[in-house]
Amino acid sequence: MSEQTKEEMIERHSDIDAGRLPKVSGLDIIEEIHLERYRFATQYVENKIVLDIACGIGYGTHLLDTQGKAKEVTGVDISYEAIETANKTYQSKNISFLLTQGEQLPFVDNYFDVVVSYETIEHTTNPVNFLYELSRVIKNNGTLIISTPNKRFHSLWKKHPWNPYHVTEFYPAQFREILIKYFPKIEYWGGQEFSNVQLSVIIKHNWTEIKYYKLLHHPINSKFIKPLQAVKKIFRGTYKSTNTENNDRNIFEQRCLVNPWVENQEPYTIIAICNK
Repeated sequence: MSEQTKEEMIERHSDIDAGRLPKVSGLDIIEEIHLERYRFATQYVENKIVLDIACGIGYGTHLLDTQGKAKEVTGVDISYEAIETANKTYQSKNISFLLTQGEQLPFVDNYFDVVVSYETIEHTTNPVNFLYELSRVIKNNGTLIISTPNKRFHSLWKKHPWNPYHVTEFYPAQFREILIKYFPKIEYWGGQEFSNVQLSVIIKHNWTEIKYYKLLHHPINSKFIKPLQAVKKIFRGTYKSTNTENNDRNIFEQRCLVNPWVENQEPYTIIAICNK
């Protein structure tokens, strides 16, 4: 990656939403989904040395420490402001935060027992190299917990991701193909599963988030927090409770769940537990 490309990536992600910076995310669901994913990861980290890739402001790193009872947790991010906030907010003898990018990790080989990488790989310019770096720093018997949006549902028919921060999105088979290069043992989980015919629900997911990103990146509104709060109203109006067969959870709650894959269905978000 050229220096210019790296600088562009850092600048683009320096103010990235979804809980990476305090009080910036306009979608409650994004932050809640991330928290639930970290809670899911806590079962794998007790007494382990853990790396949290794209840690943002550090709330997930903090959960891995306090709820997961990890031996040591390092959170890394390419946003200076996010790392600065994390260092100020979460101070613990077991936690450290470092400004760096996932495709060039400054760690020795085979150091971490567990690496957590939630919704990161789709932001990288070289996903294969990113996975190589994760594999390099994970111990031979170590675990990678990784997630990425399912392109089939997330971007619908678009050739390129509608999310301005995403470089590459994957169909499940594509994601499996690159994971298997470095991690021969893979267990698949997912965040809210859909059958291929649930198009109206999928569009509702996408439309709500598209509204959010359009507002966030509007040239007038991008520098102001207040307009972003309007998105919460959009969100709450769109994600109303819906009654479905044997399931009265609303869409919001379903998005936060982490479940095994269901036959003949695919998850909105692919979550994989990988072992070397």
